[in-house]
Amino acid sequence: MPARFLCPGGVLLAAIATAMAAPPAHPVVPGLAAHPDLDPATAGALLLGELNCTSCHAAGDHARWIRRKAAPSPVVAGLRIRPAYLRRFIADPQSAKPGTTMPQVLGQLSEKERAEAVEALTHYLVRSAPKPGPFVPLDPESVARGRKLYHTVGCVACHDPEDRDLADSVPLGPLAEKYHLAHLVRYLEDPLAVRPGGRMPDLGLDHFEAVDIASFLLRDQKGDEPGFTIDDELANRGTGLFKSLGCAECHRAPDEAGKKAAPLRELNPANGCLSGKAGSWPRYSLSDRQTNSIAAALKSKRPHPTPSDEIELIMTRHNCLACHSRDDFGGIAPGRRPWFTTTNVNLGEQASV
Repeated sequence: MPARFLCPGGVLLAAIATAMAAPPAHPVVPGLAAHPDLDPATAGALLLGELNCTSCHAAGDHARWIRRKAAPSPVVAGLRIRPAYLRRFIADPQSAKPGTTMPQVLGQLSEKERAEAVEALTHYLVRSAPKPGPFVPLDPESVARGRKLYHTVGCVACHDPEDRDLADSVPLGPLAEKYHLAHLVRYLEDPLAVRPGGRMPDLGLDHFEAVDIASFLLRDQKGDEPGFTIDDELANRGTGLFKSLGCAECHRAPDEAGKKAAPLRELNPANGCLSGKAGSWPRYSLSDRQTNSIAAALKSKRPHPTPSDEIELIMTRHNCLACHSRDDFGGIAPGRRPWFTTTNVNLGEQASV
């Protein structure tokens, strides 16, 4: 059994009130939310990596400040996503999953062309995935065990506690619309196989713990997905679109590679991805702070990061600051503190992590 964060039920019921946050309309990079005083150029360098900008744009002199976040492969370790959710997510990622770092890539298309592209890409991705298998109704006892585990093994360090909307949370999205139980279990058992970027850590769950947490996360799932028949002609068209629209730049498969755009040093923040306008580039729905930070990073001509800079970048990139503090930054946020307690208060603050 992995080490556990201890959280007595009475403390949960007496949780302090926190400000409720509206769903974000821009990409959420939680480490930056925990580190608001980070200088703009450093925050921008982090965003250039977390938004996968260097998948298209060569980093050049900025390379030592940026670490590309590897996106899931289109064939993600045997994982299957429900087709109806895939359609919505491809059509409008920020609407389907507020806070996602996935950009809108269909903005240059007409409404009719966009609908056709969404359908073709959905058939391509579903064809690449395993069959769903029989629907398994959720076990209420497993849901109850999963609820307790979710709030005690560390999930709420980054994700919302149940019935809370905290502004700095990594969005889960509508998981009940997205996954089958078996496939979410597979993800929880080995998250790095699905998301090799490492932003979701391996919590060391055994199979039964993964089943219970997955059951809790899918607790609103009412039944099986509607039937879906793959159209090979559409899927073949989707294969071509996956390359031509630039999807393959981030979601790389062994035999797929797309085009390269201008290097970072040649970019004009008033144009393209940072302009906020629709076009043949990804549109991220960035906040003003995010746009200004990326512009500052692009203009910056800084020396190589120092060891202290490297530590700061790594801790922010991987959201280590959600639990740990360094140089007066980070640590458990007040809105999450009720879920981080200890059986021995004499051990101090660190005992609750």
